[in-house]
Amino acid sequence: MVDVGVQTLPQLQTDTDFGTSMTNHSYLQVPISSTQPLDTAFISSPQKDQDASDASTPTPTSSPEKPDSDLSYVPSDESRDSNQSSSSDSMQHITTEPKVIAFESCLKSLFGRVICTDCGEPIAADASEIIYNGTAMKVKFLCMKGHQTSWESQPLVNNKPAGNLMVATAVILSGETFARLSHFAEILSLKFIGSTQFYSLQKDIAIPAIDRYYTMQRDVILQQLHGKQLILGGDGRCDSPGFSAKYCTYTFMDSATGVIPDFSLVQVSETTSSNKMELIGFQRSLASIEAADLTVGVVVTDRHVQIRKAMTTDHSDKKHQFDVWHLSKSIKKKILAIKPKKLLNEVKPWIPSICNHIWYCSRQAHGDSDKLEETWRSLLCHISNRHTFPGKIVTQCGHPPLSPDDIRKKKWLNQDSQALQH
Repeated sequence: MVDVGVQTLPQLQTDTDFGTSMTNHSYLQVPISSTQPLDTAFISSPQKDQDASDASTPTPTSSPEKPDSDLSYVPSDESRDSNQSSSSDSMQHITTEPKVIAFESCLKSLFGRVICTDCGEPIAADASEIIYNGTAMKVKFLCMKGHQTSWESQPLVNNKPAGNLMVATAVILSGETFARLSHFAEILSLKFIGSTQFYSLQKDIAIPAIDRYYTMQRDVILQQLHGKQLILGGDGRCDSPGFSAKYCTYTFMDSATGVIPDFSLVQVSETTSSNKMELIGFQRSLASIEAADLTVGVVVTDRHVQIRKAMTTDHSDKKHQFDVWHLSKSIKKKILAIKPKKLLNEVKPWIPSICNHIWYCSRQAHGDSDKLEETWRSLLCHISNRHTFPGKIVTQCGHPPLSPDDIRKKKWLNQDSQALQH
């Protein structure tokens, strides 16, 4: 899978308009409290004040002093136009600029310094209201003379707060779950998008954008591999071990370049049993690679029985080889299964050397099966302290002569021992 950064936000724009009728992501309107000094300690989540919503144009009991111009915050309708900017440079800036957690009490303290851009009168804080939309905040101001203006805490992308889009995308790209991050935000009393909004943004915006970006990168990779004979290494990975897996991802990588030309995701409902998911993933990915007009010379897999059969019947024109890592792992498991335990204790100190010897045989053979077999059988001579032996191709160990100290430290097996014969 390709690594997609949040910088793909320019591609996240869509004409789909999410309404505000759903309670878990619609705007929550909350009147701003009076202009009395506010405590900046933790406060509970705001709720709608019904009395304030029915109030008429305010007549303040005492007109507060007009704050100095350098301390004033002046909202403007022009900010809304700038928030709607959707150019590539603007989106890049949105995704990379720093974000902070601002406490509501501190923001209300700031709003108390706002003056009207039309008449210069102070804003009537008790008639202004905060409207929440997921992670975003919108504040509607009303001055002493009845002029209305507003301010939004986030720029908009197709009339959607950029923060909501970025949160939905970041949840996917980080590999975390929405439930965990939502619980994290709940503990902090942090405003967060609801599950309905998250899954809508995920389905309609984030995943299609990631898919398009992956398709673009895959097209570039396929062009680079065109005309080359590929040596594909493939393996499947399930979401859980054993026969209870629900999903299996089968991935092919070109051994020469290290790039991944294709992968397939298989769900267990597509098969009769979970142990067939790896075979289906293998067949799909290999068919997709061949459909891209790429030449496959060698396929390297584990010793999966169904894949071995498929390579023999359906892909006999390709060389099929076994992955050394899986082979080494299998041999180690068989050694550890030796019984009785007394024999296992004699062989156990040699397990690391045996596994390393498998890799050594693979490197030294260079495709010669006879040499591979003789090099592998030479292991029995080595672990019994015999380093020269009769053979057609391999007649001695590849290591330098051992010193008397090395020979003394090794736990050699006796040639006639039951452990060596086993």
